[in-house]
Amino acid sequence: MYDNTPLNKDDITVSKLEQSIEEAFALKKAHAEMKADTAKKHAEYEEKCFEIGQMLEALELDKYQAKVGSFTKKLEEGYVLPKDDESRAQFFEYLKEKEMYDSMITINANTLNSYVKGEVELAEANNDFNFVPPGVVRKDPWTKFTLRKASK
Repeated sequence: MYDNTPLNKDDITVSKLEQSIEEAFALKKAHAEMKADTAKKHAEYEEKCFEIGQMLEALELDKYQAKVGSFTKKLEEGYVLPKDDESRAQFFEYLKEKEMYDSMITINANTLNSYVKGEVELAEANNDFNFVPPGVVRKDPWTKFTLRKASK
């Protein structure tokens, strides 16, 4: 992407330098405008999904298959490990007791959620409906919308 070929000092003029700087500012401005437009479009998309979700709720549906694709509304749950040292120490101690520490030490949020959901399901199977591993916090449930284009 970048040409790392060294430039010859004699080939650089003040006007070329000034022009390159002006072009950089124009590109920076265009990039900022694109980011703003993307954020606006995403907000419009979320608003439209919310509107469709309200329609489905009124129709007592969680999913609708349209000609162009499907729309699904479901309640998601998740867990988070706070960044404070105490929460992390509690969770890491829990993993050590379960002999899972070495395999879980560098996990991402998705893996953490998957693992914790499995632990919570095991606890619920034993009638413990309040269990969450030490240090982990249960996030408030949120509504998730999924839009999938129909295959041809």
